[in-house]
Amino acid sequence: MRKQFCYLMAVIAALSLGLVSCGGGGGNNNNGGGQTVSVTGVSLNKNTMTLNAGSSETLSPTITPSNATNKGVTWTSSNDAIASVSGGRVTGVAQGETTITVRTNDGGHTATCSVTVNPATVPVTGVSLNKNTMTLTVGGTEQLTHTIQPPNATNQNVTWETSSSAVATVSNGIVTAIAQGSAAITVKTVDSNHTATCAVTVNPATVPVTGVSLNKNTMTLTVGGTEQLTHAIQPANATNQSVTWETSSSAVATVANGLVTAIAPGSATITVRTSDGNHTAICNVSVAPAPIAVSNITLNKNTMTLAAGDATGALVPTIAPINATNQIPKFRIF
Repeated sequence: MRKQFCYLMAVIAALSLGLVSCGGGGGNNNNGGGQTVSVTGVSLNKNTMTLNAGSSETLSPTITPSNATNKGVTWTSSNDAIASVSGGRVTGVAQGETTITVRTNDGGHTATCSVTVNPATVPVTGVSLNKNTMTLTVGGTEQLTHTIQPPNATNQNVTWETSSSAVATVSNGIVTAIAQGSAAITVKTVDSNHTATCAVTVNPATVPVTGVSLNKNTMTLTVGGTEQLTHAIQPANATNQSVTWETSSSAVATVANGLVTAIAPGSATITVRTSDGNHTAICNVSVAPAPIAVSNITLNKNTMTLAAGDATGALVPTIAPINATNQIPKFRIF
């Protein structure tokens, strides 16, 4: 009897353990404990990216669903020679294009980003102009050209400024004179704000010469004589008042700054010519021989006796030298 009782108790204990075990398993299934949540997709924060060689940027993946059990991913580049990737950080290697791919460890889902790599940036170190000074007249224009250092700098862009737009303006390096005065034209690089300047002086507008005249059109001189010609430029306020003087025969007459000098008997034409426009005026010069002075005069008689009435006598003068210019004597009776 005692043996049967012990056997019964053992069966009851075994059934009890089985029920507890089944009940616990049912509870775990109802609570979802220990279940794997599969990955259904992946995306990236960017679909395109532009880098310079040597620079880096990080891509961030988003796993779907957010409570997926295995969020592990791997990264690859379609061309490591253009851009490499490690842990989502993309580094530009050389100019070109490549595709960065993220792949989920669970399910092999993928997302991609197209990457463009530009050449490495070369910074600007300075800028210069083709001239440091410039002189213009009102209304005039001139082109300034700039040179960026180094020549292969990545950003070649510049801006232009004037210290006084009332005196001179500038557009893409073309300087335009507005009014008399001074202004500084400055070119500035967009990269690092390096500058170069040109000092501009603006003069009044040019008034062109329209003609020239002389104070006389004819002149008579004797050998060795001189006379001053004066000229007048039209209009009187012409900017360039410069003239040159010419003679048609320097053997007859010379000219210097309008002063005519007679050299030898004959004729010559004196011309004044404007530097602006080559306008001319002339004076016809006649040169006579130099006068030969009388050095002595004698009479054919030293004494003469005349009878009262109608008697006459002749006195004959002899002038020396015989080529004296004035051969006409004057007689007086004392």
